[in-house]
Amino acid sequence: MLQLARDAKTAARQEAMLASGVPAAVARRVDRAEASAIAGVPLPAGGLHFPGAGWVHPPALVHALAAHPGIEVRTGVDARALERAPNGEWRVLAGGSVVARAPAVVVAASVDAARFAQTRALPLHAVRGQLTLLPATGASRALAAVVCGAASVAPARRGVHTLGATFVHEFDDLEVHAAEHRANLADLAAMAPALARALDADRLDPATLAGRVAVRCTSPDRLSIVGPVPGEGGLHVNTAHGSRGLIGPPLCAEALAARLEEEPAPVSAGLVAALDPGRFDAHRY
Repeated sequence: MLQLARDAKTAARQEAMLASGVPAAVARRVDRAEASAIAGVPLPAGGLHFPGAGWVHPPALVHALAAHPGIEVRTGVDARALERAPNGEWRVLAGGSVVARAPAVVVAASVDAARFAQTRALPLHAVRGQLTLLPATGASRALAAVVCGAASVAPARRGVHTLGATFVHEFDDLEVHAAEHRANLADLAAMAPALARALDADRLDPATLAGRVAVRCTSPDRLSIVGPVPGEGGLHVNTAHGSRGLIGPPLCAEALAARLEEEPAPVSAGLVAALDPGRFDAHRY
């Protein structure tokens, strides 16, 4: 994956990250020529190369994870309430019936994590995002790495590139809109003009393009909210991961599991404290 340094501010931020001691095997500085060679298409700037990074097809990843023998998938269940029994056991209710019970519960439900009485005070915010699906061309198939900057574009999978995504804080629906396709295409043209030309982007009709819309969950300080819910022993949350929905949750889940099992945490104590739900004053949000 390549993260382009599209301006001086971004370049300075990248340099500061490298100066903190990040190993070259994780991220390294590349100039414009090397970035273009890695991407397989001409790029207007250099930036950071993450040699071990990549991209995944989210549905395939979810199916692979859900196939784990320790996971039981229940569909058609609309969990609407949580209650704690006198013996400390937590119960999950749907339609007034108990559908699950355990000594500990982790609510990992994006913005719906605040649907329960015990978690309603969490300051969660929904941000709409629309991906644009672009038909690959003979020229665009040369793209060999994910390129991120004003937008993010991935190499073709089954003849389609994914481009996006938009950030819309106030929205009324989750339909695909041509206006947001146009915004994604404009970001692509600004970030990687040669790739935009390879995709014939200026000839595409945004009204005919396919796309996908989903919701990101964020918090007021843009940090994830992970840990025990104050005053609700045994109840935890893992949410507000924003645009890091495929990276943050697994690591945070491991940290939560370590906490529950009293094992060493995979992250620093400072990070655990920074993500703790108790950092918010419910009267401020």
